[in-house]
Amino acid sequence: MATPDVDYTPLSTTLVFPVGSNKWHRLCANVPITGNANVNPDRAFGLKAVILSPSSANFGGET
Repeated sequence: MATPDVDYTPLSTTLVFPVGSNKWHRLCANVPITGNANVNPDRAFGLKAVILSPSSANFGGET
């Protein structure tokens, strides 16, 4: 399991997928969720997740 304070390398590009899609699920399984890096990706759909990217892409409505 990852720890919340692990330093992750940001994505090289911003990837935007519809929440709940298979691609979104796979993205969540491989990209840390800020402040919730140890959360099971199967349960990530309800989180206000901030995906790390150069443009600070925000899928959850928080900054």
